[in-house]
Amino acid sequence: MKKVVLVTATQIDIGLRVISSILKPGYSIRYLNISQVELSSNEIIYHEILFFLRDADYVLITTVDFRFDQISRLSDDLRSMYKTPVIMGGVHTMLYPEECIQHCDAVCLGEADLVIKSLLDNWENRFKTLVPNFWYNSYDGIVKTKRLPLTKDIDNVPAPDYNTHEYYLAHSNKIINVENEEHQIYEHHQIGHSNTLVYNSDRGCPHSCSYCYNRNLKNIFGSKGYYRKKSIQNIIKELKDIVRIKTKATSF
Repeated sequence: MKKVVLVTATQIDIGLRVISSILKPGYSIRYLNISQVELSSNEIIYHEILFFLRDADYVLITTVDFRFDQISRLSDDLRSMYKTPVIMGGVHTMLYPEECIQHCDAVCLGEADLVIKSLLDNWENRFKTLVPNFWYNSYDGIVKTKRLPLTKDIDNVPAPDYNTHEYYLAHSNKIINVENEEHQIYEHHQIGHSNTLVYNSDRGCPHSCSYCYNRNLKNIFGSKGYYRKKSIQNIIKELKDIVRIKTKATSF
């Protein structure tokens, strides 16, 4: 079974957990949260991260603008040292695919729900298959496909995957498994303890604040249908399933 490592440089990982649900059971999934460390080649943890990622068949990274310099450096080193394929997604790739594609093998231009499994399943033939919603980095230049519309009915998108013991956190000079009971509590800018869960019941935003990335994404995807909500029934079901999984795995 091929190994996929899902990497987040922020403390928000819900998108990657949805990707995990989509890719299971066909792929072996690990998470790596690098939000708490400086990605500098002078730091021990930087080389620990590279070593952790070295044997992955695919590395999927959620990009953010305020850490992109560090993320791009990590991706460049990973690809050059270990030839590990890197696929970037997230808001930054949607807004700046031209910048991101210079530092990875493929970038996602929108939401990956409907296409990410097809991309990985056909990776070796990606230049022939050309799964849409991605740009591909090739020796002959950048291969571009069309950007797909946003997922309309997010009730049809799998719930985020919390059923894992393979969640790792880069912390200080080492990588720890936070799914082990010993390491359940870790720092989070939105929550103060491990008994709180961050959950999304919608996607997009009904507003267009000038300082927010949603305004720019609406310029790309359009305002109509940009803000989407899950049904109350689905929200209740997903939360019950998550609580059941977490209470079975931990003590809270």
